[in-house]
Amino acid sequence: MIDEKTKKLLNETGVELAKDLSGFYGKVVFNFYNGNYVSFNVELTVKKDNLYERNKNV
Repeated sequence: MIDEKTKKLLNETGVELAKDLSGFYGKVVFNFYNGNYVSFNVELTVKKDNLYERNKNV
């Protein structure tokens, strides 16, 4: 369980990232070790609306 200060910081960070990632649809995981940033992983997702539009034009 994380404390409220950490939870608030993570939420604010997500809100700020979302402002620059308007076309992104997926999940990002940031990895930390002993409080140091190590790396990130990205999992892209196909948005159903985009899939429908792509198939409609075929």
